[in-house]
Amino acid sequence: MQYTFGLIVPGAIITSILNSTPIIRLCGSLPELGSWSADKAPQLNLLTKELYRSKRLLNEPRFYRIDINISKDVKEFDYKYVINDVWEGKPGENRVWLRDDCKNLVDGVYYTPIDYWIDVKTGATNEKSHTSNFYNEVVSNGIMHYGRVNEQLHVGSCPRTLEHINNVLGQELGVTAVLNLQVIKDIEKNCKKILGDDHVPEPNNEYDLASVDILRKAYEQAGILFLWVPITDLSSTGRELMSPQSALVLKTLLAKGHKVYVHCNAGVGRAFGTVCAYYHFVLNIPLAKVHYELAPVRSCGFFDRVFLENAEKIYRKAYA
Repeated sequence: MQYTFGLIVPGAIITSILNSTPIIRLCGSLPELGSWSADKAPQLNLLTKELYRSKRLLNEPRFYRIDINISKDVKEFDYKYVINDVWEGKPGENRVWLRDDCKNLVDGVYYTPIDYWIDVKTGATNEKSHTSNFYNEVVSNGIMHYGRVNEQLHVGSCPRTLEHINNVLGQELGVTAVLNLQVIKDIEKNCKKILGDDHVPEPNNEYDLASVDILRKAYEQAGILFLWVPITDLSSTGRELMSPQSALVLKTLLAKGHKVYVHCNAGVGRAFGTVCAYYHFVLNIPLAKVHYELAPVRSCGFFDRVFLENAEKIYRKAYA
């Protein structure tokens, strides 16, 4: 029986490996996993797609995957990941694999939920800090960072300049519609060069739509349709309540033949969640497969299965 494993490794870990190629292995208590011998353990494959990078970022996460045959009778085993000769996590603290066919078995393939590298010193994934380091690097370089889902759809960080709108979106990607998920304070903070020096921000006035109107007009001048579905950042409740709407808007735009760019601030939480929602709600791809489908495109994306399960109920009742 085929079992699929995936691992997301912080870019800083990969960058720290100098003068050698990182070899990542899945090592564990089963003979198929080398019986705790790293030399005999199977090797994962790098799948992150670097289709567009104006600048290589040191903190960009990488996604690795392996498909391996294991007896279908196996119910539990211990395992860890190894990069070259470095074992993740603290000594003696192993991952425990527990079978859950109801959630993870799809068409005879078992999709183990994608893991995040466990820090050697802290014994934690430190996912939030690594994501912050990645986004701060995007901001400090003043770039857009995105991935191509398919010919019609890209997902990523927010455009920060008129050049991003006109050249990157309009000319390089041929985008005809943008789905913006930022709230007003996000726009005020991250799109200052588009809003212009004459714009006076009112971050405490959530009903002042002047900044949104400036953005809309900038996109109109570039011949790009501007859609705004604001979702609160770092809020599972916000994603649950609003992603059914954003997924429906995305479905409609794609059905009408638009080439769509979906973004929030970093393209990690809300935008990635909307594309995940579209894959699951509209394309009916099982949740166990969704993250594996999109991790190569957006390895930095945060996959929140609980929010997707809750939001799906709303979508089905309202729109399906």
